[in-house]
Amino acid sequence: MERFIFNLKVAIGALMHNKIRSLLTGLGIIFGVASVIAMQAVGKGTQQDLLDQLKLVGINNIMITQKALKPQDKSSSQNNDPTHKSNTSFGLSLADGKALKDIIPGVERYSPEIDMNVFAVYNGKGHEARVTGVMPQYFDMLSRNFQDGRDFDSSQVSETAPVCILSPEAKNIFFHSEPAVGKYIRCGTVWLQVTGVLQPILLNDTVKKKSTTDNPVDIYTDSRTALLRFNDRSFITKARLNAGGGNDDESDVSISDAEQNVKGYNQVDKLILQVNDSKNIIAISDLAAQILKRRHGGVSDFEIKVPEAELKQEQHTKDTFNLVLGIIAGISLLVGGIGIMNIMLVSVTERTKEIGLRLAIGARKYDIIQQFLAEAVMLSSGGGLTGVILGIVVSKLISGYFHIPTIFTFLSLIIAFGFSVAVGLIFGIAPARRAARQNPIESLRYE
Repeated sequence: MERFIFNLKVAIGALMHNKIRSLLTGLGIIFGVASVIAMQAVGKGTQQDLLDQLKLVGINNIMITQKALKPQDKSSSQNNDPTHKSNTSFGLSLADGKALKDIIPGVERYSPEIDMNVFAVYNGKGHEARVTGVMPQYFDMLSRNFQDGRDFDSSQVSETAPVCILSPEAKNIFFHSEPAVGKYIRCGTVWLQVTGVLQPILLNDTVKKKSTTDNPVDIYTDSRTALLRFNDRSFITKARLNAGGGNDDESDVSISDAEQNVKGYNQVDKLILQVNDSKNIIAISDLAAQILKRRHGGVSDFEIKVPEAELKQEQHTKDTFNLVLGIIAGISLLVGGIGIMNIMLVSVTERTKEIGLRLAIGARKYDIIQQFLAEAVMLSSGGGLTGVILGIVVSKLISGYFHIPTIFTFLSLIIAFGFSVAVGLIFGIAPARRAARQNPIESLRYE
């Protein structure tokens, strides 16, 4: 132990004698470790961001949205010629969702989304709101939990009761700190009783809140309630046909004419299918597209998205990019190790007489090896520690400036630091062995 401590002191003295050279030698290790830390932090952050996005869209879900027809498609779909009957489609409907659930074995459950923009009022306080008609299983499909109250029950659904569930933004705007469950809120011309309030969505430990000044807040009601008490766009009247898809006099005044003209006759705006096995999600989405196209008279007036597949593809791209960054960081560490070996070889040449003197007064070859290995490891470990600190700082700057999530793990920091120490140890062996093989007599005569 005394010999080890003495050799360590000699190594420290040699490094301190050449401070600038030691610093320049450690730059390769510093930047290499910093790159590894930043790369791992960004990789972990994007992976967590992927999981958060999957929670938002729901696991194993397929999104089917209404797509606006091109002018040529509209003209063909509205043609009165019997030969064009197969090209007639009135868009997505509740029946489409039920048909997909009944026909495709892999579909576990489904829910529509029926969106209507209204002006909501409670206790004299008004705000733009979006009423969305859904089925009770909708919230389970999207992994949304309740902070207060409950979901729609079977009696409310069967009776098309005027009930609703508030998003956390809607609850904060209309009710603040007072309880919302059991209260009535007016949405357009319809009074809805609040049965539950959803929990906020947590992303990367931060609540992502919508802007309540520019965007409408979300209020959910049962799909049948939305169609019966607000407006069913699939209900065609003579007035609507004469108006070219606009509102007739019997329509709810809470739905604007402009909105009706845009949405046309589609009963629902989105259908969400949840499959029981993610392995079959692509095949099920293709089958659903074929069934819907046949039900819609050959008109592709819908768009199918598989969020999980799209997000996995995005993650694959990010993983490839992170792999490239990792290779670059590894090359930087390799270059840093070669730099350490080069400087240590130069140091052996410069200190040949010192090596000969130590060997002449009784130092063993193991002592020489220990001294030069200690110098190499101290160079690499000092650079590794500095690189860890620099990597954390750089990752924080990236997260703050580019709004890219970063996550640090203690294990990743230890691995990066340990790798830097290993680089110094591996690349310091050759110079240390060369120093230990010096002939004492020739070394003392070296000029």
